[in-house]
Amino acid sequence: MKPGAALIHKVGLLLVLCAMFLSPGLSHAEQAVAAGQSSGELEVGHGEARKPNQLAVFAGITGESRRDYAPTLALEYVRHVNESFAVAAVAEYAFGDLDYFIFVVPFAWVNDSLKVFAGPGFEVEEKGETKLLLRAGFEYGFELNEHWELAPQFNVDFVDGEYATVIGISVGRGF
Repeated sequence: MKPGAALIHKVGLLLVLCAMFLSPGLSHAEQAVAAGQSSGELEVGHGEARKPNQLAVFAGITGESRRDYAPTLALEYVRHVNESFAVAAVAEYAFGDLDYFIFVVPFAWVNDSLKVFAGPGFEVEEKGETKLLLRAGFEYGFELNEHWELAPQFNVDFVDGEYATVIGISVGRGF
């Protein structure tokens, strides 16, 4: 195994564990299910309900300067703690000219379909160099049906005095 691959594996596992432990033991939806009051969904206004967990894939493009762009793929796990707050774990890969992994734990404010988020993370370059980063962004989710959501997304990563923009779309399934 490459030295960088072992670090990527450990950092990814750490971020997933952080996301799981940062949410309280039982969300409001789980407390309601335990009390026999609902189906495990969160009320988000206007009689709509949201699943407390979501797994999504993201496809987009990352730009670091006027001419440096790279296709980007990501896997995202989102845990809705309550109607207004969520925490996530994101593993992202920008390949081609940029060639690096990003692992982020964003915290999100949720208002119906709009999510505004920010959180710390790491950038791991091909050479194995690791840099801290801060990601900020937003997305707007369009509900396709009871379980599926399509969400255009815009992110800005602040890394080592520079920034990169990430624009794309995610497709997620609630459960």
